[in-house]
Amino acid sequence: THDVITNTWYHIQVQWRSSDYKFRYNVNGEGWTDWLVANAPWTAGINTVRLWDVSGVYGAGGVQYFDTIQENPIENNVIPVLIVPGLLGTEIKKEEGILWINPKMTNPLDDDSFMDLLKFSDGLISLDSGVFPSDIIRSVSADIGGVVFEFFDYSQSLVDELQSQGYIENETLFTFPYDWRYGVSGKFEDGKTNVDLLQQKIQEIIIQTGADKIDIIAHSMGGLLVKKYVADNTASHYIGKAVFVGVPNTGSPEAIKTLLQGDNLGVLGLSDNKIKEISENLPAMYDLLPTQKYYDAKGSYIKIIDQGDFSSLNTTVQDLNYQEAAEFLTEDHHLNSLAAANAENLHIPTFDDFDMRSAGVDVYAINGCKTATIGKITEKRLF
Repeated sequence: THDVITNTWYHIQVQWRSSDYKFRYNVNGEGWTDWLVANAPWTAGINTVRLWDVSGVYGAGGVQYFDTIQENPIENNVIPVLIVPGLLGTEIKKEEGILWINPKMTNPLDDDSFMDLLKFSDGLISLDSGVFPSDIIRSVSADIGGVVFEFFDYSQSLVDELQSQGYIENETLFTFPYDWRYGVSGKFEDGKTNVDLLQQKIQEIIIQTGADKIDIIAHSMGGLLVKKYVADNTASHYIGKAVFVGVPNTGSPEAIKTLLQGDNLGVLGLSDNKIKEISENLPAMYDLLPTQKYYDAKGSYIKIIDQGDFSSLNTTVQDLNYQEAAEFLTEDHHLNSLAAANAENLHIPTFDDFDMRSAGVDVYAINGCKTATIGKITEKRLF
């Protein structure tokens, strides 16, 4: 485009998006603007593009640049990929301070009280409204005495691999950070759930890329979110393939251990007791409890050994059935009955038996990493 007033040529690129009829542009390759709404609609074919330089940056203020252009669809055969992390897989912050995951929590000499901001009330709402999710966890490292130690790599290698295959973050590769504390069944104060936010994210990707569908890689509880989303939107989920990595579709006894005793959740140095305190009212931990379907397939997952007065003659052993296990948690150990009921309402047979392939999703499941998992919780009682 030629500015006749200053006798200056400018190179202006314009892209138009057919999915929502928005456009963006850059001048002299200085970077693309956000997607904007045009003053007049354009649906297809040939049209005239007019840009006004009201700032005077590229010439006198008010100068109009225009040209006649024709729609030239951008060839893009790459199906966008969305990474959905699992329990603990998103950074949680308070203002600029990182609550999860913070290397301080791995040092037994440090005070873990900063993590108390992660706690929920018994009404299943975050005690601090200023706590929010940030990015998905890529990798965690710390500088100790001038030496950088990497504690673990959660998603960085996956992102690197996808980028090496030509995916570009925020263009064809996306992530879904979310407040994992709310799990699948928990509700934010505005009534929304993580499933609602996942639906919103997928719709944003479809609009931005113009793709007909996306592929998803989901880990752990992230897979339950995806499953619930598809179950609620069987005819309009926009998912082609779903790769599930270690997704506990019917729950895990390890959630019981975490609620009753605590767990370091695989993070060396993390306080078991602090995680027990935090987990007490988190919907996420209850969503991961073993379900009726788990019991039907695996049998009892809680054993009680009552040793009476230390005499072997008075010792009784009981393998609890599913209902007895539920009462063991909420009545014997006084865990959050509201959270347990919400998780029970999530894991109804129609959900636990739901096969996403019936909704047209091509599903791949990757399970097992040569690490033992808990199969049964045993409680010994002494009187």
